[in-house]
Amino acid sequence: MLPFYVPKTSQGFTLIEQLIIILMVGILASMVAPSFQGISNRSKVNAAANQLQGALREAQRQAIRKSQDCTVTLPATNTTSPKIPPSGTTNPCLVTGTRTLNDVTIRHNLGSLTPANEITFDLRGGLAAGGTIVLSIPNGTPQQKCIVISGSMGLIRSGNYLQTDTTGTDEDDCTSQ
Repeated sequence: MLPFYVPKTSQGFTLIEQLIIILMVGILASMVAPSFQGISNRSKVNAAANQLQGALREAQRQAIRKSQDCTVTLPATNTTSPKIPPSGTTNPCLVTGTRTLNDVTIRHNLGSLTPANEITFDLRGGLAAGGTIVLSIPNGTPQQKCIVISGSMGLIRSGNYLQTDTTGTDEDDCTSQ
């Protein structure tokens, strides 16, 4: 038989205990948040570099396939969230359309090309002159990716750009992955 009187035991948490737990969770969240932002920025730069490298390779393949010059026009250096449009209205080199590199800044040393900012692949996939393109997060962590295009052969390689150089586009500061 069960007794009619069952002593009440302490149940739940006190207000002080709840405040201490909330404070501890807040401290842990503030310690972890910067690393999540770094991961997010790194993935944005990697995605943009992959998109740009894909666009360049696509234009190079189209030049070889069509046996005619194919051009990719890059925006001016220090442009944020740049768009890489398909060049040419009758025979566009970027068959898959415009590439938008969201939330990144592009800088390059292609301003000396004629016409400026245009990368033109010849029918063999080569270039008259190469250059270096650097992608980074504007006002963010110093995560930078680079794409180097060699002149005559049209070789395209990517890598990590030197984190301390936030304004340059030197090929020597691009380390292969």
